[in-house]
Amino acid sequence: MKVRVLGCHGGELPGHKTTCFLLDETLCIDAGAITSTLELDEILRIDDIFLTHSHFDHVKDVPLMTDLLVGKRHKPVVVHGAPETMEAMDKDVFNNRVWPDFRVIPTKEDPVVAFD
Repeated sequence: MKVRVLGCHGGELPGHKTTCFLLDETLCIDAGAITSTLELDEILRIDDIFLTHSHFDHVKDVPLMTDLLVGKRHKPVVVHGAPETMEAMDKDVFNNRVWPDFRVIPTKEDPVVAFD
């Protein structure tokens, strides 16, 4: 298994990214440094994201990443987490106030992101 540490900090400064680990190029543990660290071709390879909890420094790139993926993938990126984490993502992020609900964009049948 190849593990790449994209970030391991609670805040961002040049050279210090928020928490995110990339495993075997297709799976992320947390999403604090996906869009600020990876190139688009690397982001397109990510199939699953496991969120450890809903603090902003661990989830912030899930919404930013979804916007980049519209029309570029044939299957959604699946986001996994504890029920309370996924509830926070639903109510506090993908709520069409803070961020568009990419679970139904471009269509409900062909979303950019899916929650497990």
